[in-house]
Amino acid sequence: LHTSPYLERKNNISDRVPGTCEWFVGHEHFRRWKESQTSSLLWVSANPGCGKTVLSKHLVEHELRSTESRVTCYFFFKDDFEDQRNARSAISCILHQLFTQRDKLLSPKIRKRLETHATHLTSSFDELWEILVITAEDNSNLEIVCVLDALDECEEQDRDALAQALRRFYESSSDANLKFLVTGRPIENVTHIFQDLTASSMPVIHLEGEAPQELEMIAQEIKIYTRHRVRQIRQSLHLSADEEILLLRQLQGVQNQTYLWLYLTLRSIEDDLTITKAKIQEITSALPRSVNDAYEKMLSQSQDPENTRKVLHLVVAANRPLTLAEMDIALALRPQHKSYNALGERPPPQRLKKQILNLCGYFVTITDSKIYLLHQTAKEFLVAKAGRIASSQLKWESSLRPKDSHGILSQICIHYILISELPGQTNLDDLKKRKEQVAKTVFLDYSLKNWAIHTRLADAEDPKVMESLRRLCATEPGTCPTWFGIFWSESPHHWAEKPKDFTTLMIASVLGLDQFVKHLLETGRAEVNFKDTWGRTALFLASDHGFDGVVRLLLKGPKFRFTEVRSWKGARIDAKNSLRRTPLMKAASRGHEPVLKVLLDNGAAINAKDIDGQTALAFASEGGHEACARLLLNRGAKIEDADFEWPPLYLAAAEGFESMTRVLLNAGANINVQARNGETPLMGACRHGFEAVVLLLLNAAANKEIRDNRGRTALFYAAGCSADAADEASLSAYRNIVDLFIKWGAQVDVADKDGNTPLMFMEANWGKKMGEVAEPVRYKKLRGLVARCFPGESVQLKKLRALFVHHGSTGGYILAAVAVLIVLCVTMLDDLWPTLENDDIWQTMLVGVREILGLVCFVLISGEFVRITGLFGTNRN
Repeated sequence: LHTSPYLERKNNISDRVPGTCEWFVGHEHFRRWKESQTSSLLWVSANPGCGKTVLSKHLVEHELRSTESRVTCYFFFKDDFEDQRNARSAISCILHQLFTQRDKLLSPKIRKRLETHATHLTSSFDELWEILVITAEDNSNLEIVCVLDALDECEEQDRDALAQALRRFYESSSDANLKFLVTGRPIENVTHIFQDLTASSMPVIHLEGEAPQELEMIAQEIKIYTRHRVRQIRQSLHLSADEEILLLRQLQGVQNQTYLWLYLTLRSIEDDLTITKAKIQEITSALPRSVNDAYEKMLSQSQDPENTRKVLHLVVAANRPLTLAEMDIALALRPQHKSYNALGERPPPQRLKKQILNLCGYFVTITDSKIYLLHQTAKEFLVAKAGRIASSQLKWESSLRPKDSHGILSQICIHYILISELPGQTNLDDLKKRKEQVAKTVFLDYSLKNWAIHTRLADAEDPKVMESLRRLCATEPGTCPTWFGIFWSESPHHWAEKPKDFTTLMIASVLGLDQFVKHLLETGRAEVNFKDTWGRTALFLASDHGFDGVVRLLLKGPKFRFTEVRSWKGARIDAKNSLRRTPLMKAASRGHEPVLKVLLDNGAAINAKDIDGQTALAFASEGGHEACARLLLNRGAKIEDADFEWPPLYLAAAEGFESMTRVLLNAGANINVQARNGETPLMGACRHGFEAVVLLLLNAAANKEIRDNRGRTALFYAAGCSADAADEASLSAYRNIVDLFIKWGAQVDVADKDGNTPLMFMEANWGKKMGEVAEPVRYKKLRGLVARCFPGESVQLKKLRALFVHHGSTGGYILAAVAVLIVLCVTMLDDLWPTLENDDIWQTMLVGVREILGLVCFVLISGEFVRITGLFGTNRN
């Protein structure tokens, strides 16, 4: 769950200046939200540069800090970091904080859920959110506060998912005390989310920092901050009292200030070691009137605008912050460089730091040798967006086109890989040495992992780029490019099927390089239906990796040439691999809905089966991909078939996907459908200890007494599979399921084909006490009857009362009466035993009669013979 170094990122945020943040802390809306004893949401919007992030840090560390009755968690969205701009990472980090602060919240049920979905947990927002809600509901006496800062810097798709999750939660009648405080700028695509929420009857409060009254309070606090910073500058530059007063007066004369504007303005003054009163007057007479003006002024002072622009292109496009050493390589690389050694000796990082600051001023910041833009507004100032009109007076505003930025970084990465000292091809048997080489070479790791991403986003058709890609993706029989082998090896679910005989088209399809695939198809350099050792085609691989653009191109096929037969048609849409799986099945198994739609629109066989009889719907169900399952069902996918080895509903239940199970049930799936081995969905959920799915199925009227091919009911699996539980959490889940079955009246005494019963498994795994808890009511009545008939305290009768009749058939009280008569006879024989102590013949006869009576009792009540005879001691047997 620790997907982002959230603590380190929080600590890098400046502390508030005393006297600031009070506008918020004392606000009626905040006090009302804080004092609320129920789940509620506070949406805080404010203009850029008004100190929202500093405020959030102050709230987390002081106003909302964790107490005995409250746990506070947080996440600061930031566009600079891939791990800090999506909702999945946010909820992962919140859960990590929750469980590290209060390890008791990590209940057996939650542990079981975390372990079950471990392989895909951090990539599933829905599953993470479900765990958060369940944790809150199971601990309703604890207040859980989640602070999410800068929601506007979260990716749009994730932002929508988070909004929908919040809506569902606050519309529900949950008993949880789960409170969210969310900050962000009042931009349209964020504001509309919370307008819908506040307009409803949900417990949502909107505190508008951009409202006139709040703006005035913020302005007063900015004056406090200004005085604080001017005092600092006076001390650092040894200003006189008159100079300090002049500087303060000039700054406060500017209207509509923000903290960000002040930062930009004061840095230029702070760096001037030759400051005088006249110079203060000169500088402050031409202060920028807005943040954008300040950005423009800063960048316009560059003496080398070409290199400044290149640095900014790289900083804006980089998939993660580049280090100084990486930036040095990227800036130094030239098309004429043919080898790594041609770059020559590189300067020390500190020298480059000074160079970059000279080029960009304080438009960028350098922390821990990593380069960042100063603020999210800096990126928005630079990057051109569709429909946005830049000011004609600001030449730097909207001056960077995203495709250009990614194109520059793409070409640098590709060129660097080509001139690196990695061998061109590898046989894949041992990549360890090559990986070590990559790790030791500055910028090579970044280039290998990110060049394809930048190339996709650049979407360039330049012939020179196509030629570079052709060289990079060239293949030889029995091998693959070394860089691709490293890329492939870092995907565990792929590594078993090595890419030994991939074509260039296959590599391009795996990486989603639309323009390059198009180029290969148009130039006749690709055999579109070629299969590798595992029977995979380029279409299969593109479907596997979710690139719908490449899928469209491959289906369309090569440019038609009359002389080449292979150009007469596109990719075979239902071409099967060695396991007889189609591209549609692969897309469904990965949850790639857009690819699935393209394939279905082009006539893919929706009910095709693989070697195990599985269909695309089965794969979608097994992976818990609800959107894909709905699409397939809407297009006519069979939900059941006699040939299915594992029906979709069984797979969803056996994998613990509660929502997926519900989707299939709502679509008409037979709740009691049986797999080839006779198992039902209820058995599958019991086998793996998924309590929530078991409860869902029981509530939906699943038959709990159906038997599989071995004669076992669902309770067998809950009781028997608990022996394989990996830890206490799993064991507890199985125990809860068994308790559930007992409450629902499941039979604990039915025997399978081997003569085993659920009760035997219960006693074996949890001891005799559990067996007594599970004992059916009719046997408890029989036990009481026996106790009333034999109120004595002999050892035999104690054993009888403790152990008599654990298993029975449907004879009920008739059998009970017969059993009591037999016990009376045995007791009479016991009384005769001492008088016949010296008569071996009579003793032998008595033993025979006892055994016959015991056998009759055994047959009548279907019990265990050893239990009956064991009541009277082994010496009698």
